[in-house]
Amino acid sequence: MVNVKRIRELREKEGFSQQELADRVHVVQNMIAQLEIGQKQPSATLLKSIADVFGVTMDSLMMEAQ
Repeated sequence: MVNVKRIRELREKEGFSQQELADRVHVVQNMIAQLEIGQKQPSATLLKSIADVFGVTMDSLMMEAQ
């Protein structure tokens, strides 16, 4: 599962609005909103795009083991 807090944290750290991130990864803003509250899980392609935007690995966007 994706660590939704991590995506929001990175987005806010970079100063991106949800719309700006959505534009960069070619999805609608609503998708970013749903990812950030855990209503949707991204496809592998979208997860890779988000990781690329923030310069992090896909693994870093995943939930940490408990």
